[in-house]
Amino acid sequence: MEDHRWGSTLMLQTNAVTMKKFEQDIPWLTIPQTFQDAITFTRGLGLDYLWIDCVCIIQDDAVDWQKQSGAMAEIYSNSYVTLAAAVAEDSNSRLLSHGDRRCNFEKMPVELTVNGVEIPVFGRQALEHGSFPLLKRGWVHQERLLSPRIIYFTSEELLWECVEKRDCECEGHHGWDPRAKIPRESAADGPNDEASDEASDETSDETSDETSIGSSDPFSDMMDPKDPHEMWRVIVTDYSTLDLTFPKDCLPALSGIAQVFGKTMDDDYVAGLWKKFLISDLLWFRSLEEAEMIAEHWRAPSWSWASTQSVDEVQFHEVERPLAELVEAVVEPAGRDPYGELTSAYIRIKAKGVRANIQRDPTSPTGYTVTFRAGDDAPLRLNHHVCPLFSLRTTKIKVEALQQVIIVPIGRKITSYGVAMHSIPEHGLKITYTYPDEALSCLLISKDKTAGERWQRIGLLHLGKFPFRNKEDCTATEVYMPRVYLKLKRQYGFSDKEIQSRYEEGFEAQEAIFRAFDDEPMQEYTLW
Repeated sequence: MEDHRWGSTLMLQTNAVTMKKFEQDIPWLTIPQTFQDAITFTRGLGLDYLWIDCVCIIQDDAVDWQKQSGAMAEIYSNSYVTLAAAVAEDSNSRLLSHGDRRCNFEKMPVELTVNGVEIPVFGRQALEHGSFPLLKRGWVHQERLLSPRIIYFTSEELLWECVEKRDCECEGHHGWDPRAKIPRESAADGPNDEASDEASDETSDETSDETSIGSSDPFSDMMDPKDPHEMWRVIVTDYSTLDLTFPKDCLPALSGIAQVFGKTMDDDYVAGLWKKFLISDLLWFRSLEEAEMIAEHWRAPSWSWASTQSVDEVQFHEVERPLAELVEAVVEPAGRDPYGELTSAYIRIKAKGVRANIQRDPTSPTGYTVTFRAGDDAPLRLNHHVCPLFSLRTTKIKVEALQQVIIVPIGRKITSYGVAMHSIPEHGLKITYTYPDEALSCLLISKDKTAGERWQRIGLLHLGKFPFRNKEDCTATEVYMPRVYLKLKRQYGFSDKEIQSRYEEGFEAQEAIFRAFDDEPMQEYTLW
Protein backbone atom coordinates (compact mmCIF):
# COMPACT_ATOMS: atom_id res chain seq x y z
CA MET A 1 0.00 0.00 0.00
CA GLU A 2 1.12 3.57 -0.64
CA ASP A 3 -0.39 6.73 0.88
CA HIS A 4 0.33 10.10 -0.67
CA ARG A 5 -1.05 13.59 -1.25
CA TRP A 6 -2.46 14.15 -4.68
CA GLY A 7 -1.36 17.79 -4.81
CA SER A 8 -2.23 20.21 -7.61
CA THR A 9 -0.04 18.76 -10.37
CA LEU A 10 -1.23 16.11 -12.81
CA MET A 11 -0.07 12.67 -11.69
CA LEU A 12 0.01 9.20 -13.14
CA GLN A 13 -3.59 7.99 -13.38
CA THR A 14 -5.48 5.04 -14.75
CA ASN A 15 -8.42 6.12 -16.89
CA ALA A 16 -10.25 5.03 -20.02
CA VAL A 17 -7.41 6.31 -22.21
CA THR A 18 -4.43 4.89 -20.28
CA MET A 19 -6.02 1.59 -19.20
CA LYS A 20 -4.94 -0.46 -22.26
CA LYS A 21 -1.43 1.04 -22.23
CA PHE A 22 -0.94 0.31 -18.52
CA GLU A 23 -2.02 -3.31 -19.01
CA GLN A 24 1.03 -3.71 -21.28
CA ASP A 25 3.56 -1.68 -19.28
CA ILE A 26 4.14 1.62 -17.51
CA PRO A 27 7.48 3.16 -18.57
CA TRP A 28 9.65 3.83 -15.54
CA LEU A 29 10.40 7.43 -16.52
CA THR A 30 6.67 8.26 -16.62
CA ILE A 31 6.22 7.17 -13.00
CA PRO A 32 6.31 10.08 -10.47
CA GLN A 33 9.18 10.18 -7.99
CA THR A 34 7.07 9.26 -4.95
CA PHE A 35 5.78 6.16 -6.72
CA GLN A 36 9.27 5.18 -7.92
CA ASP A 37 10.57 5.37 -4.34
CA ALA A 38 7.62 3.32 -3.08
CA ILE A 39 8.26 0.64 -5.73
CA THR A 40 11.95 0.48 -4.86
CA PHE A 41 11.20 0.21 -1.13
CA THR A 42 8.55 -2.47 -1.72
CA ARG A 43 11.01 -4.54 -3.74
CA GLY A 44 13.54 -4.14 -0.94
CA LEU A 45 11.02 -5.70 1.45
CA GLY A 46 10.73 -8.69 -0.88
CA LEU A 47 7.08 -7.96 -1.69
CA ASP A 48 5.61 -8.47 -5.15
CA TYR A 49 2.65 -6.09 -5.18
CA LEU A 50 2.04 -2.41 -4.47
CA TRP A 51 -1.42 -0.80 -4.38
CA ILE A 52 -1.64 2.93 -5.32
CA ASP A 53 -5.11 4.44 -5.44
CA CYS A 54 -4.78 6.62 -8.56
CA VAL A 55 -3.30 3.70 -10.50
CA CYS A 56 -5.41 0.82 -9.17
CA ILE A 57 -8.76 2.65 -9.45
CA ILE A 58 -10.04 3.74 -12.88
CA GLN A 59 -10.41 7.44 -12.15
CA ASP A 60 -13.05 8.31 -14.76
CA ASP A 61 -15.16 5.19 -14.24
CA ALA A 62 -17.85 5.93 -11.62
CA VAL A 63 -18.81 2.27 -11.28
CA ASP A 64 -15.23 1.13 -10.65
CA TRP A 65 -14.63 4.04 -8.27
CA GLN A 66 -17.70 3.11 -6.19
CA LYS A 67 -16.70 -0.54 -6.19
CA GLN A 68 -13.13 0.17 -5.09
CA SER A 69 -14.02 2.85 -2.53
CA GLY A 70 -16.45 0.35 -0.99
CA ALA A 71 -13.62 -2.18 -0.72
CA MET A 72 -11.27 0.03 1.32
CA ALA A 73 -11.80 -1.96 4.52
CA GLU A 74 -10.69 -5.15 2.79
CA ILE A 75 -7.84 -3.49 0.89
CA TYR A 76 -6.19 -1.71 3.82
CA SER A 77 -6.98 -4.27 6.53
CA ASN A 78 -5.31 -7.01 4.46
CA SER A 79 -2.23 -5.00 3.51
CA TYR A 80 1.18 -6.14 4.67
CA VAL A 81 2.35 -2.57 5.31
CA THR A 82 1.30 0.94 4.28
CA LEU A 83 3.98 3.37 3.11
CA ALA A 84 2.99 6.95 4.02
CA ALA A 85 4.60 9.89 2.21
CA ALA A 86 4.01 12.04 5.28
CA VAL A 87 5.56 15.33 4.12
CA ALA A 88 5.46 15.05 0.32
CA GLU A 89 3.52 17.90 -1.28
CA ASP A 90 2.58 15.79 -4.30
CA SER A 91 3.60 12.64 -6.18
CA ASN A 92 6.71 14.32 -7.63
CA SER A 93 8.36 14.61 -4.20
CA ARG A 94 10.86 12.14 -2.77
CA LEU A 95 9.44 9.59 -0.40
CA LEU A 96 12.28 10.27 2.02
CA SER A 97 14.32 13.46 1.66
CA HIS A 98 17.32 13.19 3.95
CA GLY A 99 17.57 16.22 6.22
CA ASP A 100 20.48 17.35 8.36
CA ARG A 101 18.72 17.63 11.71
CA ARG A 102 18.84 13.89 12.32
CA CYS A 103 22.65 14.06 12.69
CA ASN A 104 22.92 17.62 13.94
CA PHE A 105 24.41 16.97 17.38
CA GLU A 106 25.81 19.89 19.33
CA LYS A 107 28.04 19.88 22.40
CA MET A 108 26.11 21.25 25.35
CA PRO A 109 27.67 23.52 28.04
CA VAL A 110 27.18 20.87 30.68
CA GLU A 111 29.94 19.43 32.86
CA LEU A 112 29.40 15.82 33.82
CA THR A 113 32.03 14.03 35.87
CA VAL A 114 31.90 10.29 36.58
CA ASN A 115 34.66 8.79 38.78
CA GLY A 116 36.81 11.87 38.20
CA VAL A 117 36.47 11.66 34.41
CA GLU A 118 34.81 14.50 32.49
CA ILE A 119 32.21 13.21 30.04
CA PRO A 120 30.94 15.42 27.20
CA VAL A 121 27.17 15.71 26.90
CA PHE A 122 25.61 15.94 23.47
CA GLY A 123 22.05 16.92 22.60
CA ARG A 124 19.88 17.61 19.61
CA GLN A 125 16.67 19.41 18.85
CA ALA A 126 13.58 17.32 19.48
CA LEU A 127 11.75 16.39 16.30
CA GLU A 128 8.07 17.20 15.99
CA HIS A 129 5.68 14.48 14.86
CA GLY A 130 2.05 14.44 13.86
CA SER A 131 1.70 17.75 12.01
CA PHE A 132 2.29 16.06 8.68
CA PRO A 133 0.36 17.41 5.66
CA LEU A 134 -0.71 13.86 4.82
CA LEU A 135 -2.60 13.42 8.10
CA LYS A 136 -4.80 16.43 7.34
CA ARG A 137 -6.45 14.56 4.45
CA GLY A 138 -9.87 13.04 5.10
CA TRP A 139 -9.27 9.88 3.06
CA VAL A 140 -6.04 9.15 4.94
CA HIS A 141 -7.89 8.96 8.27
CA GLN A 142 -9.53 5.60 7.58
CA GLU A 143 -6.43 4.35 5.75
CA ARG A 144 -4.42 5.02 8.89
CA LEU A 145 -6.92 3.30 11.18
CA LEU A 146 -7.45 0.26 8.96
CA SER A 147 -3.79 -0.45 8.15
CA PRO A 148 -2.18 -3.02 10.46
CA ARG A 149 1.26 -1.43 9.96
CA ILE A 150 2.39 1.97 8.68
CA ILE A 151 5.84 3.38 7.89
CA TYR A 152 5.87 7.19 7.73
CA PHE A 153 8.56 8.76 5.56
CA THR A 154 9.48 12.27 6.77
CA SER A 155 12.25 14.72 5.97
CA GLU A 156 14.28 13.66 9.02
CA GLU A 157 13.45 10.06 9.89
CA LEU A 158 11.24 7.02 9.55
CA LEU A 159 8.31 6.47 11.92
CA TRP A 160 6.53 3.21 12.67
CA GLU A 161 2.95 2.67 13.78
CA CYS A 162 1.02 -0.57 14.25
CA VAL A 163 -1.79 -1.94 16.41
CA GLU A 164 0.63 -2.55 19.28
CA LYS A 165 2.98 0.42 19.37
CA ARG A 166 4.46 3.43 17.64
CA ASP A 167 8.12 4.32 17.43
CA CYS A 168 10.59 6.54 15.61
CA GLU A 169 14.32 6.93 15.07
CA CYS A 170 14.66 9.94 17.37
CA GLU A 171 12.90 8.02 20.17
CA GLY A 172 10.59 10.93 20.93
CA HIS A 173 6.87 11.35 20.40
CA HIS A 174 6.50 15.13 20.41
CA GLY A 175 3.16 16.15 18.94
CA TRP A 176 2.36 12.63 17.79
CA ASP A 177 -1.15 11.66 18.87
CA PRO A 178 -1.94 7.93 18.91
CA ARG A 179 -4.51 6.80 16.41
CA ALA A 180 -7.98 5.88 17.62
CA LYS A 181 -8.67 2.18 18.07
CA ILE A 182 -11.05 0.18 15.92
CA PRO A 183 -12.45 -3.33 16.50
CA ARG A 184 -9.66 -5.30 14.79
CA GLU A 185 -11.40 -8.62 15.21
CA SER A 186 -14.09 -7.47 12.79
CA ALA A 187 -11.80 -6.33 9.99
CA ALA A 188 -11.69 -8.42 6.85
CA ASP A 189 -9.88 -11.67 7.53
CA GLY A 190 -6.54 -11.79 5.81
CA PRO A 191 -3.15 -13.49 5.84
CA ASN A 192 -1.82 -11.02 8.38
CA ASP A 193 -4.38 -11.66 11.09
CA GLU A 194 -2.80 -14.77 12.58
CA ALA A 195 0.65 -13.23 12.60
CA SER A 196 -0.72 -10.05 14.12
CA ASP A 197 -2.47 -12.02 16.88
CA GLU A 198 0.75 -13.87 17.70
CA ALA A 199 2.70 -10.64 17.74
CA SER A 200 0.07 -9.09 19.97
CA ASP A 201 0.34 -11.91 22.51
CA GLU A 202 4.13 -11.72 22.55
CA THR A 203 4.47 -7.97 22.84
CA SER A 204 1.49 -6.95 24.94
CA ASP A 205 3.38 -7.43 28.20
CA GLU A 206 6.69 -6.14 26.87
CA THR A 207 5.59 -2.90 25.21
CA SER A 208 6.88 0.05 27.22
CA ASP A 209 4.58 2.76 28.56
CA GLU A 210 6.55 5.30 26.54
CA THR A 211 5.77 3.84 23.14
CA SER A 212 2.57 1.87 23.63
CA ILE A 213 -0.54 3.22 21.98
CA GLY A 214 -2.50 1.85 24.91
CA SER A 215 -0.53 3.92 27.41
CA SER A 216 -1.71 7.17 25.85
CA ASP A 217 -4.99 5.80 24.58
CA PRO A 218 -7.58 8.56 23.97
CA PHE A 219 -10.29 6.45 25.64
CA SER A 220 -8.34 5.68 28.81
CA ASP A 221 -9.81 8.36 31.05
CA MET A 222 -13.32 8.66 29.67
CA MET A 223 -14.65 5.41 28.27
CA ASP A 224 -14.32 1.69 27.85
CA PRO A 225 -12.12 1.29 24.75
CA LYS A 226 -14.10 -1.86 23.95
CA ASP A 227 -17.33 0.12 23.47
CA PRO A 228 -17.59 0.42 19.67
CA HIS A 229 -20.23 3.16 19.82
CA GLU A 230 -17.96 5.44 21.83
CA MET A 231 -15.09 4.48 19.52
CA TRP A 232 -17.17 5.62 16.57
CA ARG A 233 -17.93 8.96 18.19
CA VAL A 234 -14.22 9.61 18.75
CA ILE A 235 -13.45 8.71 15.14
CA VAL A 236 -16.13 11.10 13.86
CA THR A 237 -14.74 13.87 16.08
CA ASP A 238 -11.22 13.35 14.73
CA TYR A 239 -12.41 13.04 11.14
CA SER A 240 -14.79 16.00 11.10
CA THR A 241 -12.14 18.71 10.63
CA LEU A 242 -10.03 17.01 7.94
CA ASP A 243 -9.73 18.16 4.34
CA LEU A 244 -11.50 16.64 1.35
CA THR A 245 -10.72 17.63 -2.21
CA PHE A 246 -14.31 16.75 -3.10
CA PRO A 247 -16.77 17.51 -0.25
CA LYS A 248 -19.16 14.85 -1.57
CA ASP A 249 -16.61 12.24 -0.40
CA CYS A 250 -17.47 12.91 3.26
CA LEU A 251 -19.22 9.56 3.78
CA PRO A 252 -17.27 7.50 1.16
CA ALA A 253 -13.97 8.47 2.82
CA LEU A 254 -15.25 6.87 6.05
CA SER A 255 -17.01 3.86 4.52
CA GLY A 256 -14.19 1.39 5.16
CA ILE A 257 -14.22 2.05 8.90
CA ALA A 258 -18.03 2.03 8.89
CA GLN A 259 -18.01 -1.47 7.41
CA VAL A 260 -15.80 -2.70 10.25
CA PHE A 261 -18.03 -1.13 12.90
CA GLY A 262 -21.17 -2.43 11.19
CA LYS A 263 -19.95 -6.00 11.65
CA THR A 264 -18.95 -5.43 15.26
CA MET A 265 -22.11 -3.61 16.30
CA ASP A 266 -24.49 -5.69 14.15
CA ASP A 267 -26.26 -2.46 13.36
CA ASP A 268 -27.58 -0.50 10.37
CA TYR A 269 -25.58 2.48 9.16
CA VAL A 270 -27.69 5.62 8.73
CA ALA A 271 -25.90 8.58 7.08
CA GLY A 272 -22.90 8.56 9.43
CA LEU A 273 -24.87 7.42 12.49
CA TRP A 274 -25.98 4.02 13.82
CA LYS A 275 -29.63 3.01 14.05
CA LYS A 276 -29.49 1.60 17.59
CA PHE A 277 -28.02 4.86 18.89
CA LEU A 278 -29.58 7.25 16.41
CA ILE A 279 -31.84 9.11 18.84
CA SER A 280 -29.03 10.07 21.21
CA ASP A 281 -26.59 10.75 18.37
CA LEU A 282 -28.95 13.31 16.85
CA LEU A 283 -27.51 15.59 19.54
CA TRP A 284 -24.25 16.25 17.70
CA PHE A 285 -22.84 19.75 17.44
CA ARG A 286 -19.75 21.65 16.38
CA SER A 287 -18.04 22.88 19.54
CA LEU A 288 -17.87 26.56 18.60
CA GLU A 289 -20.97 28.72 18.45
CA GLU A 290 -22.27 29.08 14.90
CA ALA A 291 -19.60 26.70 13.60
CA GLU A 292 -22.07 24.45 11.83
CA MET A 293 -22.07 25.38 8.16
CA ILE A 294 -24.23 23.50 5.66
CA ALA A 295 -22.14 21.89 2.93
CA GLU A 296 -22.48 23.79 -0.35
CA HIS A 297 -23.87 20.75 -2.16
CA TRP A 298 -26.18 18.22 -0.48
CA ARG A 299 -24.31 15.17 0.80
CA ALA A 300 -26.29 14.13 3.89
CA PRO A 301 -29.62 14.89 5.61
CA SER A 302 -29.86 17.86 7.97
CA TRP A 303 -29.98 15.60 11.05
CA SER A 304 -26.56 14.06 10.25
CA TRP A 305 -23.24 15.62 11.25
CA ALA A 306 -22.09 14.88 7.67
CA SER A 307 -24.39 17.63 6.37
CA THR A 308 -22.06 20.28 7.82
CA GLN A 309 -18.48 21.29 7.21
CA SER A 310 -16.32 23.42 9.47
CA VAL A 311 -12.84 23.83 10.90
CA ASP A 312 -14.36 22.93 14.25
CA GLU A 313 -14.85 19.35 15.38
CA VAL A 314 -18.11 17.45 15.87
CA GLN A 315 -19.02 16.51 19.43
CA PHE A 316 -22.03 14.78 21.02
CA HIS A 317 -24.20 15.60 24.03
CA GLU A 318 -24.64 12.75 26.47
CA VAL A 319 -28.13 11.38 27.14
CA GLU A 320 -29.20 9.23 30.09
CA ARG A 321 -32.93 9.16 29.38
CA PRO A 322 -34.12 9.34 25.74
CA LEU A 323 -37.30 11.37 25.25
CA ALA A 324 -37.95 10.43 21.61
CA GLU A 325 -38.47 7.21 19.66
CA LEU A 326 -37.20 6.19 16.24
CA VAL A 327 -40.07 5.01 14.03
CA GLU A 328 -38.27 4.60 10.71
CA ALA A 329 -34.92 5.32 9.08
CA VAL A 330 -34.54 5.23 5.29
CA VAL A 331 -31.36 5.89 3.31
CA GLU A 332 -30.82 5.61 -0.43
CA PRO A 333 -27.19 5.00 -1.45
CA ALA A 334 -25.95 6.63 -4.64
CA GLY A 335 -24.15 3.46 -5.71
CA ARG A 336 -23.29 -0.07 -4.65
CA ASP A 337 -21.72 0.86 -1.32
CA PRO A 338 -24.37 1.12 1.45
CA TYR A 339 -21.81 3.00 3.58
CA GLY A 340 -20.89 5.51 0.88
CA GLU A 341 -22.41 8.45 -0.97
CA LEU A 342 -26.17 9.08 -0.63
CA THR A 343 -28.89 10.42 -2.88
CA SER A 344 -31.50 10.88 -0.11
CA ALA A 345 -32.29 9.96 3.48
CA TYR A 346 -34.96 10.62 6.08
CA ILE A 347 -36.03 9.50 9.54
CA ARG A 348 -39.39 9.46 11.30
CA ILE A 349 -39.32 10.06 15.03
CA LYS A 350 -42.03 10.22 17.67
CA ALA A 351 -41.48 13.00 20.18
CA LYS A 352 -43.05 15.94 21.96
CA GLY A 353 -42.73 19.41 20.51
CA VAL A 354 -43.30 23.01 21.50
CA ARG A 355 -43.75 25.78 18.95
CA ALA A 356 -41.36 28.69 19.34
CA ASN A 357 -39.88 31.65 17.52
CA ILE A 358 -36.19 32.25 17.00
CA GLN A 359 -34.67 35.58 16.08
CA ARG A 360 -31.33 37.32 15.96
CA ASP A 361 -30.21 38.91 19.23
CA PRO A 362 -26.83 40.70 19.02
CA THR A 363 -26.78 41.20 22.80
CA SER A 364 -26.79 37.43 23.45
CA PRO A 365 -23.49 35.49 23.32
CA THR A 366 -25.27 32.79 21.28
CA GLY A 367 -26.58 35.41 18.85
CA TYR A 368 -30.23 34.35 19.21
CA THR A 369 -33.26 34.58 21.46
CA VAL A 370 -35.91 31.87 21.51
CA THR A 371 -39.46 32.83 22.52
CA PHE A 372 -42.12 30.23 23.26
CA ARG A 373 -45.49 29.92 24.95
CA ALA A 374 -46.26 27.17 27.44
CA GLY A 375 -50.01 26.56 27.58
CA ASP A 376 -51.89 29.73 28.46
CA ASP A 377 -48.85 31.36 30.09
CA ALA A 378 -47.36 34.58 28.79
CA PRO A 379 -44.56 34.19 26.19
CA LEU A 380 -41.19 33.31 27.69
CA ARG A 381 -37.78 34.31 26.38
CA LEU A 382 -34.72 32.10 26.38
CA ASN A 383 -31.24 33.42 25.72
CA HIS A 384 -27.86 33.42 27.40
CA HIS A 385 -28.57 36.57 29.41
CA VAL A 386 -31.88 35.35 30.77
CA CYS A 387 -30.73 31.80 31.38
CA PRO A 388 -26.93 31.27 31.61
CA LEU A 389 -27.29 27.49 31.35
CA PHE A 390 -28.87 27.95 27.91
CA SER A 391 -26.89 27.25 24.73
CA LEU A 392 -28.13 27.32 21.15
CA ARG A 393 -26.21 26.24 18.09
CA THR A 394 -27.58 26.80 14.63
CA THR A 395 -26.67 25.17 11.35
CA LYS A 396 -25.67 28.49 9.79
CA ILE A 397 -29.27 29.49 9.28
CA LYS A 398 -29.92 33.05 8.17
CA VAL A 399 -32.30 34.30 10.82
CA GLU A 400 -32.62 38.01 10.26
CA ALA A 401 -36.27 38.26 11.26
CA LEU A 402 -38.73 36.09 13.18
CA GLN A 403 -38.69 32.42 12.27
CA GLN A 404 -41.04 29.71 13.56
CA VAL A 405 -39.45 26.53 14.86
CA ILE A 406 -40.38 23.45 16.85
CA ILE A 407 -38.37 22.59 19.95
CA VAL A 408 -38.18 18.79 20.08
CA PRO A 409 -36.71 17.28 23.28
CA ILE A 410 -34.44 14.33 22.52
CA GLY A 411 -32.99 13.43 25.89
CA ARG A 412 -32.31 14.35 29.50
CA LYS A 413 -29.24 13.89 31.61
CA ILE A 414 -29.19 14.00 35.39
CA THR A 415 -25.90 15.29 36.77
CA SER A 416 -24.47 15.89 40.20
CA TYR A 417 -23.79 19.52 41.03
CA GLY A 418 -21.58 21.50 43.33
CA VAL A 419 -21.74 25.01 44.78
CA ALA A 420 -18.76 27.27 45.31
CA MET A 421 -18.81 30.68 47.02
CA HIS A 422 -16.59 33.51 45.88
CA SER A 423 -16.45 37.10 47.17
CA ILE A 424 -15.86 40.16 45.00
CA PRO A 425 -15.11 42.97 47.48
CA GLU A 426 -15.08 45.74 44.87
CA HIS A 427 -18.70 44.96 44.09
CA GLY A 428 -19.75 43.98 47.59
CA LEU A 429 -21.16 40.69 46.32
CA LYS A 430 -20.97 37.05 47.22
CA ILE A 431 -21.03 35.04 44.02
CA THR A 432 -22.53 31.56 43.96
CA TYR A 433 -21.32 29.30 41.17
CA THR A 434 -23.40 26.20 40.57
CA TYR A 435 -23.68 23.31 38.17
CA PRO A 436 -27.04 22.16 36.78
CA ASP A 437 -28.51 18.99 38.22
CA GLU A 438 -30.59 18.30 35.10
CA ALA A 439 -29.96 19.06 31.45
CA LEU A 440 -32.42 18.94 28.55
CA SER A 441 -31.14 18.59 24.98
CA CYS A 442 -33.49 19.42 22.10
CA LEU A 443 -33.48 19.66 18.34
CA LEU A 444 -34.67 22.84 16.69
CA ILE A 445 -36.56 21.90 13.54
CA SER A 446 -38.25 24.03 10.92
CA LYS A 447 -40.06 23.48 7.64
CA ASP A 448 -37.94 24.25 4.59
CA LYS A 449 -40.21 25.92 2.04
CA THR A 450 -37.63 25.36 -0.71
CA ALA A 451 -37.72 21.60 -0.08
CA GLY A 452 -41.46 20.88 -0.19
CA GLU A 453 -42.27 21.91 3.39
CA ARG A 454 -40.07 19.17 4.80
CA TRP A 455 -38.94 19.27 8.41
CA GLN A 456 -35.21 19.89 8.76
CA ARG A 457 -32.88 20.31 11.67
CA ILE A 458 -31.70 23.90 12.00
CA GLY A 459 -30.01 23.75 15.37
CA LEU A 460 -29.58 22.33 18.84
CA LEU A 461 -30.90 23.74 22.10
CA HIS A 462 -29.29 22.67 25.37
CA LEU A 463 -30.82 23.82 28.64
CA GLY A 464 -29.48 23.21 32.12
CA LYS A 465 -31.83 23.35 35.09
CA PHE A 466 -30.84 25.50 38.06
CA PRO A 467 -30.27 23.51 41.27
CA PHE A 468 -32.23 26.13 43.24
CA ARG A 469 -35.85 25.08 43.42
CA ASN A 470 -37.25 28.54 44.20
CA LYS A 471 -36.12 32.07 43.51
CA GLU A 472 -36.22 33.02 47.20
CA ASP A 473 -32.95 31.09 47.59
CA CYS A 474 -31.21 34.18 46.18
CA THR A 475 -31.16 37.68 47.65
CA ALA A 476 -29.90 41.01 46.32
CA THR A 477 -26.60 40.65 48.16
CA GLU A 478 -26.09 36.92 47.58
CA VAL A 479 -26.83 36.45 43.90
CA TYR A 480 -26.71 33.38 41.72
CA MET A 481 -24.19 34.77 39.27
CA PRO A 482 -22.24 32.70 36.77
CA ARG A 483 -19.80 34.47 34.48
CA VAL A 484 -22.50 35.85 32.22
CA TYR A 485 -24.03 37.77 35.15
CA LEU A 486 -20.63 39.18 36.05
CA LYS A 487 -20.46 40.39 32.45
CA LEU A 488 -23.86 42.04 32.86
CA LYS A 489 -22.58 43.95 35.86
CA ARG A 490 -19.10 44.85 34.66
CA GLN A 491 -19.67 45.40 30.93
CA TYR A 492 -23.27 46.55 30.79
CA GLY A 493 -23.51 48.23 34.21
CA PHE A 494 -26.47 46.20 35.51
CA SER A 495 -27.38 46.79 39.13
CA ASP A 496 -27.74 43.98 41.66
CA LYS A 497 -31.52 44.35 41.45
CA GLU A 498 -31.48 44.09 37.67
CA ILE A 499 -29.25 41.01 37.85
CA GLN A 500 -31.58 39.36 40.35
CA SER A 501 -34.48 40.18 38.06
CA ARG A 502 -32.65 38.44 35.23
CA TYR A 503 -32.14 35.39 37.40
CA GLU A 504 -35.82 35.28 38.35
CA GLU A 505 -36.81 35.58 34.70
CA GLY A 506 -34.42 32.78 33.78
CA PHE A 507 -35.70 30.63 36.62
CA GLU A 508 -39.27 31.01 35.45
CA ALA A 509 -38.29 30.32 31.84
CA GLN A 510 -36.35 27.15 32.51
CA GLU A 511 -39.06 25.83 34.83
CA ALA A 512 -41.71 26.61 32.21
CA ILE A 513 -39.92 24.87 29.35
CA PHE A 514 -39.37 21.71 31.38
CA ARG A 515 -43.03 21.82 32.41
CA ALA A 516 -44.22 22.58 28.87
CA PHE A 517 -42.79 19.40 27.42
CA ASP A 518 -44.37 17.30 30.15
CA ASP A 519 -47.81 18.50 29.06
CA GLU A 520 -47.31 18.00 25.31
CA PRO A 521 -48.55 14.84 23.49
CA MET A 522 -46.22 12.63 21.47
CA GLN A 523 -46.43 13.12 17.71
CA GLU A 524 -44.48 12.08 14.61
CA TYR A 525 -42.00 14.22 12.70
CA THR A 526 -40.31 13.23 9.44
CA LEU A 527 -36.87 14.83 9.18
CA TRP A 528 -34.90 15.15 5.96
